[in-house]
Amino acid sequence: MNRTYEAINFINNFIISLSVSSSLNTALTNAKNSTSEVLQRQIDSIEHLAVEDRIDYLYGYFYIELYGVFINTIKQYTFNGGDIIKISQLLMRDSRNLEDRMHDYQVNLKHKFMDFTVSWGLTIIVLFAMHFSLKNLTANPTDFALYPILIFIFFLLLMANFALLISKAFDASFIAKGDKNEKRT
Repeated sequence: MNRTYEAINFINNFIISLSVSSSLNTALTNAKNSTSEVLQRQIDSIEHLAVEDRIDYLYGYFYIELYGVFINTIKQYTFNGGDIIKISQLLMRDSRNLEDRMHDYQVNLKHKFMDFTVSWGLTIIVLFAMHFSLKNLTANPTDFALYPILIFIFFLLLMANFALLISKAFDASFIAKGDKNEKRT
């Protein structure tokens, strides 16, 4: 997620700087200055390469399809010239859509974690209340033959739900798949 945000930021800064300066080298330098230290060191380590090669090399760092589209846009600008803002309109729209989807994903994820915590927290409170109620009825609630089995099943369900939540929380495949509501161009 962080690298995707960083890629979007890098692409936007590069295009804006390129529209102002019309120089790939200046645009790369300006875009580099607004990135994280890790990316700055990555770019500094390939300083011996040509500008186009440095831009291509960063695909391995970001590794998202949007950056591949950015590389093709820069190649088109290099060969044909023109107004980079007009050439990259679709790229900028796609980057905004991706950023919006990522923001929505993070907001939904926070809500899902909150829902999970509240619902299972209340369920555990009910379980403790049931345990103490059974304790008042009988000396030892584990005397009921099914009680330990049901508690075990309860904790298995809790762990299975938690594992499912974690697997969904770290599934960022929507970044590569694109927006399902838009036609792919």
